[in-house]
Amino acid sequence: MESMNVKDFKGKKQSASRRRVLCIVISLLAVFIVAIILVGVLVWKFSKCGDNVTPLSENFRGNMTFGTTTEIPRTTTDLHGDGPWKNLRLSRSVVPIHYDVTLYPDFYENNGWFYGNETILLNVTEITKYILIHVNYLNITKTHLRYNSTGTSIPIEEPFEYEQNQFWVVQTKTPIPKGTVIILDLQFDGSLTRAIVGFYKSTYINHDTNETRYLATSKFEPVAARRAFPCFDEPNMKAEFTVTLVHRHSYIALSNMPVERVYVHGRLYLGGTRVE
Repeated sequence: MESMNVKDFKGKKQSASRRRVLCIVISLLAVFIVAIILVGVLVWKFSKCGDNVTPLSENFRGNMTFGTTTEIPRTTTDLHGDGPWKNLRLSRSVVPIHYDVTLYPDFYENNGWFYGNETILLNVTEITKYILIHVNYLNITKTHLRYNSTGTSIPIEEPFEYEQNQFWVVQTKTPIPKGTVIILDLQFDGSLTRAIVGFYKSTYINHDTNETRYLATSKFEPVAARRAFPCFDEPNMKAEFTVTLVHRHSYIALSNMPVERVYVHGRLYLGGTRVE
């Protein structure tokens, strides 16, 4: 048998150790890559689950007039040619003055949709035929434009969503003069279970009763307000808001501003006292 000196043995041992380390590193790298792929697949699957929420039953809509809830098909095909909607930023030819927003979140039991309408007072700062407003994953069921001074309707072309820049595009048949104040009326609905941004459904545990309770809450930063209602969702286009929340009597509506008035079954209450 051929003998092996100590130096040769150490060299072979070190070489084997390096091979083992290399194998371990390669194995860990493979596990890391597989984990990233699995996480990506799970995120995709869960994001698709939010698309299958059953719309709200007519029994809970009360006297509010909302359109039928249908999911907007998301496409990447550009069918609208060139126009101001191709710009990433909103035009300053139309700026908001005041929003009147009504939201009805149906988060009770297994429901997960919300319905809303809004009236936006707009100032036309430059002659224009276009009103662009941000929307994202909202179904716009009604669009109407009118003059603030007379209430007369302004004829418009068929509005459309430009998904690439998340715009709802309203085009008038004739230009609106500079200095005109107009009103944009919109009706819309959306899902409360698509994501945990915008307007969404959440839960908590009542530790006294061990009961799971539901709530609808909001997270608008940085550009998620457009998931809750159509708006000019850029920080330098600020405006005043009046927000009305419709909810069951056993629930409480909370806001970062004081409550102006409360209606219960159509009767006005101020400070807990009924006003005739």
